[in-house]
Amino acid sequence: FERYSLRSNSIYNIFETKERSFLNNVQLGVNVGYSRNKSTGIETNSEYGSILGSALTFSPLVPVYADEETGKAILAQYPHAVKNGDRVFSIPPAGFQEIANPVGMLNQPSAGLNNADKFVGSFWGELTILPELKFRSSYGVDLAFWGYDSYTFPYFLATQGKDVQFSTVQSEMNRGYTWQLENYFSYNKSFEEIHNLSFVLGQSASKYTYRNLGGNDRDLLENDPLKANINYAIADRKEERAWGGTGGYNFTARASYFGRIDYNYDEKYMLQATVRRDGSSNFGPGHKWGVFPSFSAGWNVTNEAFMEGRPQWFDYMKLRASWGKNGNDRI
Repeated sequence: FERYSLRSNSIYNIFETKERSFLNNVQLGVNVGYSRNKSTGIETNSEYGSILGSALTFSPLVPVYADEETGKAILAQYPHAVKNGDRVFSIPPAGFQEIANPVGMLNQPSAGLNNADKFVGSFWGELTILPELKFRSSYGVDLAFWGYDSYTFPYFLATQGKDVQFSTVQSEMNRGYTWQLENYFSYNKSFEEIHNLSFVLGQSASKYTYRNLGGNDRDLLENDPLKANINYAIADRKEERAWGGTGGYNFTARASYFGRIDYNYDEKYMLQATVRRDGSSNFGPGHKWGVFPSFSAGWNVTNEAFMEGRPQWFDYMKLRASWGKNGNDRI
């Protein structure tokens, strides 16, 4: 596994003045990041046929390499038996099914590489309208390219599941793009040092699009890892398979309107109410929007006067009750 990443976070104070108490501050922010990943994996779909499973269950009486005479016999029967130089890896006795020589599996002529490039960025601006009231707008993007390339050359390690008679190659490329826009007002005010009120009111919108293209083929011209791509496959066209999709058929768009109000009295009694109206393109006409309210109330018992003489081990107590409604568009 290899990962390279780069991040940058910047905040710019565009305008600030103390000559008035309104429209006196403007800030901009930029947060960007890039990462590149490369990884390879091992077989994970079989408990016993994987490298780890075979290492735990393969017969300890069978050597890693066959002796010279046995090796010649294996090659005579299975010309694609896996070798390390001139040495042939031992094959399992009858009855071991997909369990194979684990060291031989590490040397089998196949490989798979996952690769991904990802760019994320967010850009925001904040305006102080009044000391207690601010407006913030932000735009974020997430652009990702990822894919998978693999090949397998003819090889033999076991009679079940590890006897490949022809070479295969596969390649897949994907692109995903997400943008999100948010705009909201926030208000925070304290009255007489015991009443605290805040609210948030805003909207958001986002869209995700996805495209992919892939294909596989068989019968490579050469068993050379440097030439293991579809351009070097010479199988009959009926053996070739391609697939793909475009964002025209694979996208999700969402929009939301939301509001929240909080009140607490002297950090003892707390009330909160929230409401959201969310819409999603995943639903059909007449069912795209839903309203999701929630309410909560809390009592910070430890801030009451009668709790001042509590034992030292009794450091905090808070009671809270809430009700809400939520949902998702994963259909």
